[in-house]
Amino acid sequence: MSLTVKICGLSTRETLEASLDAGADMAGFMFFPASPRNVSLSLAEDLGRRVGKRAQKVAVTVDADDALLDNIVEALRPDL
Repeated sequence: MSLTVKICGLSTRETLEASLDAGADMAGFMFFPASPRNVSLSLAEDLGRRVGKRAQKVAVTVDADDALLDNIVEALRPDL
């Protein structure tokens, strides 16, 4: 049986790098203002570039409208 690991709530370069260095398959980014790990679109863009092809990028939302989803896709280019 294979295992897929997603580390969610990544919001700093340091936590992202630690997750990727540890072998995470997916990097999750929160787009929910009430979350302490909420990321701005500009931060998501920066972190997403740092992920590159090392892992899949996952956008986590709560009740996002179409405009926000479009902006997330443009900034992060998530896989999921």
